[in-house]
Amino acid sequence: MTLLLKVQRFDAKQSFETKGVSFIAVANGLGPARPGFEHIQMTACIILKTRWDVLWVGADSGNCSAQIELEKQAIAYSRIFNEEMLELAKHSKNYNCANDLQNLLY
Repeated sequence: MTLLLKVQRFDAKQSFETKGVSFIAVANGLGPARPGFEHIQMTACIILKTRWDVLWVGADSGNCSAQIELEKQAIAYSRIFNEEMLELAKHSKNYNCANDLQNLLY
């Protein structure tokens, strides 16, 4: 496991310990991407009753010369963060949507 991967997972664990379950969306177009959720049925509980922090890349930085690289980095970071947070959230007794995370699309 690389140092960067360890740091990203540590960020998710620290976030979970300080503010509970939260995920990162990436505003990179018309609607936000939610990396790590491709196999999970999105429910109203997950979308509306869960804290979502947003990394704004693409949606508001279209004129930035490094926009594509920023978007790649944001998606990669949020995917690792979200995957770690999903594991923590599935077993959390304080997260009201934990059962919804068991609904896999495939």
